[in-house]
This record gives sequence, C-alpha cells and structure tokens, in this order.
Amino acid sequence: MILVKGQKIEILFDSEVVEVCGNEQPKSVEYLKIINNKTKEISEVKVNAMFVAIGRDPESTIFKD
Repeated sequence: MILVKGQKIEILFDSEVVEVCGNEQPKSVEYLKIINNKTKEISEVKVNAMFVAIGRDPESTIFKD
C-alpha cells in the first residue's frame, strides 16, 4: 500500500476488487473487498468512492473528423 504524499489516495498493487459493498437507497459505496493476488489475502477497505481505470489509451478514433 502506498499513500501518495499530500493526497488522500491509496494505491494497492497486485490487488483487485472482488466486491463493492454499500447501500441500495441511497446508492452509495461503503467499502470494497480486495484480494491481494500474491498472498491471496482478502481485506476490506473503507471508502467513500472508487475510481476504475481500464487501459491507458482512450478509444476515441470514431470521434475524429
């Protein structure tokens, strides 16, 4: 786990979200169940929100010219 200096961002390497947990009404995220792919340990991380990044290059060629 790395806490970016001066930020409220936690980066978890070698890990993936296995479950997003929260409330139905109002819809909200309360915590994530995370598995460490190296140790196979599952932990819960309390959150207020989450950001999912998939890939690095946006697929925007259909919008050019």
